[in-house]
Amino acid sequence: MAGVSAAEWHLPTRCAPWTVNELLAHVRVVIAWLPGMLAAPAPSRAEVSAVEYYRPDERFAPDTNAARIALARDLAAEQLGGAALAEDFDATWQQVERLCRAEPEGRVVRTRHGDPMLLS
Repeated sequence: MAGVSAAEWHLPTRCAPWTVNELLAHVRVVIAWLPGMLAAPAPSRAEVSAVEYYRPDERFAPDTNAARIALARDLAAEQLGGAALAEDFDATWQQVERLCRAEPEGRVVRTRHGDPMLLS
């Protein structure tokens, strides 16, 4: 993302309604949930798979999607530019990657929607 030009940050993506910077902000928000999930007590067992996590229920209801889009847009707007967002994303994923690598195989986390799921 470091090579994206100033103009390209504001282009639409195939993930409507987000622009390039808003979509990267969304991915950054999602990744940034991991430290809290890892700091919380581990559920005893996974109850959903990654596929089941993305089931079409209230987590994709219009109000929930609107909040998700607004959160990404707010984060993108807080940054001084796309390059600043890319730097923030880079630092975030590296921190989360270190934390995840330290976890044992089979680690279960509770997702932001309350689902016990394998970290992997």
